[in-house]
Amino acid sequence: MEIILADNGSTDESLAWVKQHFPDISILELKKNYFFAGGNNRAVKHCKNDYVIFLNNDVKVDPMWLHSLHTCIVTNPKSQLFQPKILS
Repeated sequence: MEIILADNGSTDESLAWVKQHFPDISILELKKNYFFAGGNNRAVKHCKNDYVIFLNNDVKVDPMWLHSLHTCIVTNPKSQLFQPKILS
């Protein structure tokens, strides 16, 4: 598994904080804000795995979310797209 963070030209100290606390994360530093879809489109070109998960910076996930997703993928091998329940 790999984590790629697409930084859309942030101007605060968040990128430095991520680098300090999560040194194993691959970071794609974009010079401007391409917004969520544009940043993801650029980041996915760097992905080396079979599956890609896009998460926005304000997503809160359940502690078991990745396990549940993996189970869903394994039990539905012909599926290519998975969408979570969205709560607001």
